[in-house]
Amino acid sequence: MIKQKKLKFYLPVDLFVTAASFLLAYYIRNNQRILPTLSPLIHNVFLFYIILPLWAILLFYFNAYPSRGVKNLLKSIKAVLKTTAVGGFILMSLIFVFKLYFISRMLIGLFLLINGIFLAGSRSSLYIYMHFIYWRDTDFKNVLIVGAGREARAFWEYVSSSHEALGLNIAGFICRKNSDIRPDVPARMMLGFLEDLPEVLIKYPIDDVIFAEQSLWQEHGFRDEAMMRCEELGKKVHILCDFYCPSLFKAKLETYDGWPLLSLVPPPHDVEAFVIKRFMDVALSSFFLFLTAPLFAVVAVITKTISPGPVFFSQERCGLHGRRFNLLKFRTMVTNAEEILGSLEHMNEMSGPVFKIKNDPRITHFGRFLRKYSLDELPQFINVLKGDMSIVGPRPPIPGEVEKYDYWQRRRLSVRPGLTCLWQVNGRNKISFSDWVRLDLEYIDRWSLKLDMLIILKTIPAVLRGTGI
Repeated sequence: MIKQKKLKFYLPVDLFVTAASFLLAYYIRNNQRILPTLSPLIHNVFLFYIILPLWAILLFYFNAYPSRGVKNLLKSIKAVLKTTAVGGFILMSLIFVFKLYFISRMLIGLFLLINGIFLAGSRSSLYIYMHFIYWRDTDFKNVLIVGAGREARAFWEYVSSSHEALGLNIAGFICRKNSDIRPDVPARMMLGFLEDLPEVLIKYPIDDVIFAEQSLWQEHGFRDEAMMRCEELGKKVHILCDFYCPSLFKAKLETYDGWPLLSLVPPPHDVEAFVIKRFMDVALSSFFLFLTAPLFAVVAVITKTISPGPVFFSQERCGLHGRRFNLLKFRTMVTNAEEILGSLEHMNEMSGPVFKIKNDPRITHFGRFLRKYSLDELPQFINVLKGDMSIVGPRPPIPGEVEKYDYWQRRRLSVRPGLTCLWQVNGRNKISFSDWVRLDLEYIDRWSLKLDMLIILKTIPAVLRGTGI
């Protein structure tokens, strides 16, 4: 919960400060009287599509959002300074590689200097303010536990061992009758019985009430009366759920138009980070489509010249939770490739329901070159922009392959498919299908923006080595 609140609060602030730093740097550089004035600001706005997603990735990569504490403040400042330094290096490298000489080096230098100072300063100011608010407004809450059985005892032990981190103090228990009282619960903490709940809530400074036994909560007469009394006195109510919860699930309370639901969410759990992932997908795919537009034209002309037929190859694939979409590629095969697939299935070199052969006779000479360096995948940035795919995620299978999946293998469809994933940077086509699925599930269970960035960085040398088939 703390991490999610930090994400909602700090990341937008950091990105706003970064954008403001660039605008201030532009103003300073453009208003000095020594060097010529810059081109209009509108000509430099495209840099925001690079800087903001890149800074967001680096902030997570360097763990700029740790928990509270003086040492963690210093760690956080160090992380934002690393973000500025590494981001600046990547930005200058892109300018050099793509020969964007119209961009002022002094402008970038001023931006990095101002950004480092502003990010460190804003982080320090926000920390001091939030730290002051935290210690002023979040004193320990006194909690009343309804029930004195096994679940209540276990919860009490947990809170007692970590009450400082939780900010909770167990004020006492109430139970159904004397026979329900466990001998290991101190007598001083037994504040009464169920019928005494209204008096206990008035007599003691109770902030929260926790129903720690399902059997008590299921007694409708007591439950309705207890809820009414807590509501009348403005007490916050919690219900301790004691049921089987698989280890991969994360419990989360949601509300649908007033209907409270306890949801068990499979990984990945960080919804806010997924919003950032989608933002970066849109920004990066837009940038790469703009950058590779001339290459699209060249590939289109060559493909049309050497092989009659369409430039693009569209194939139905399975996306998030099995949703169907049309995946785009540059055509690398003869036009009747799908029709002659059946005669080649005995040559399949992959285990499982996937079909791949190294020397596929259906591939054209130019198509083989495109595949070797994964250039045929470039149109899939259009799928990313549309929302069918992500830049990083399990590769989208065709429906016929999914029909042959074992039950557990279908979990790889629980996230949006991507252009690249773990198995592509760990052997690409040299690994078995079972290892392929295992790496996809490992990616889903371990997902983070930091992992996405690591996979993207590893994909670049994997593509340059030309190991695609």
